[in-house]
Amino acid sequence: VSQSRYPPVAFFIVMYFIHQWVIVFLYGKEFLGAASGYMFFLAGALLGVVTFWILPLVQGLGLVGMRVVAYVITIVVGVVLSLLLIPYYQAAGMAMALLITNVLNVIIFLYFSFQNIQMISRSKQTALER
Repeated sequence: VSQSRYPPVAFFIVMYFIHQWVIVFLYGKEFLGAASGYMFFLAGALLGVVTFWILPLVQGLGLVGMRVVAYVITIVVGVVLSLLLIPYYQAAGMAMALLITNVLNVIIFLYFSFQNIQMISRSKQTALER
């Protein structure tokens, strides 16, 4: 898993330096304004690639109900953020909102997963002490 992170991180770093050129090359100068939004979407894709293992962890721990609650929370946060950011940043504002909600989703999943793992560990340790 750890070695699978290197290619997407390297790709993100390269794209950080050439993203404007790529936008102009593929779509023309009139789309150069989309370059900042493109980087937010690319950062979200990187987050998804690097943290792909979280959803199977959540499901394996039986936290399906928490998953639904987390999605509802992040959807509400995403809607509010998009309403606040889009008027000022246009498409880049939506990309920012999406990235922030994806980060929030990862944080919620990790928090409850580690809480659950600690609870399981404590109960096993208590059972061994008996």
